[in-house]
Amino acid sequence: MEIVKSPLRVATVACLCLFTMVAGADTYLSIELPVPPPEPPRPVPTPTGTPSRSSPPRTTQAIGRLGVTTSPAPIYASRNVHGRLYARCEAMTYLAVTHQAGAWYGVLMADGSVGWVPRQHVRLLDYEVVPASPTSTGALGERIVQTALRFLGIPYRWGGTSLNGLDCSGFVQKVFALNGIRLPRLGRHQAQVGTPVPDLSLVQPGDRLYFRSSKQPISHTGIYIGNGYFIHAARGRGRVAIDRITDPKYLKTLVGIRR
Repeated sequence: MEIVKSPLRVATVACLCLFTMVAGADTYLSIELPVPPPEPPRPVPTPTGTPSRSSPPRTTQAIGRLGVTTSPAPIYASRNVHGRLYARCEAMTYLAVTHQAGAWYGVLMADGSVGWVPRQHVRLLDYEVVPASPTSTGALGERIVQTALRFLGIPYRWGGTSLNGLDCSGFVQKVFALNGIRLPRLGRHQAQVGTPVPDLSLVQPGDRLYFRSSKQPISHTGIYIGNGYFIHAARGRGRVAIDRITDPKYLKTLVGIRR
C-alpha cells in the first residue's frame, strides 16, 4: 500500500512543529498545536473533576488528548484494516487523538484531516491538545516545559549535546540554555545550581529532577512537566521521552529537585 499522509507527530523536531504547554482548568495540562482542528471536532471525553479556584477559565476548546504509540501502528483513512493506509508509526510516537469510535482512535494528520489507528496501539496521556494561540505566554517554568517538549523523540546519545543525539544532562542543559539559563554540563554539577525543592509534593513544572544509581550519587536528570510526568533523555528508551515520576524505578532513586 502507498503511504499517502503523515500523522501530526506531537512535538517532534523532525516535523518542525512547535507546541505550547498551558495550564488547564481541570486535571489535565494542555499542549497547543499550530494547526486547525478537524471539522467537526469531537474531543475524547476526559474525566470530570473540580476546577482549581486559582485556575483561569478555559477560553480554547480542546481538540482531544495526547497519545503515544506503544507498538508500531498503522494509520488508515477509515476504520477498516483493509482500507487505504495513510502511514505507519514507530513505537513511542506522540499523536494528537481527536476521536474515538469502538476499537479505533482518530488522530490528527499533518494536513488537518483525521486518520484512524487501532486503539490497542495507543496509550492516552494526561494532556489535552488545543489549537495554538499566537499570543500565548507563560511563566518561566511553563516556557521551560514548552522548550523541552520540542525535543520529544530526539535520539539518546551518551555525551550528545545536539539534535543528532542528547544525553540526559545535555538535554537539560540545552533546554535551559534556550531559556537564557546557563547550567553546567554534568548532572552532578547541575544538581548544585538553583534553589532546592525540599519535597516532591512542592515540585512545579520546569523544575529539574536528579536521580542516583548504585554507583553514582547523581546518575540521571530530567525536567518535571506537571501532572506527575517528567521528560528526559532516557537511555533505556533510546530517545527523549515522557515518564511518570511515580514509577518506582524513578521515585526510589530521586535524590534532588532544583528550581
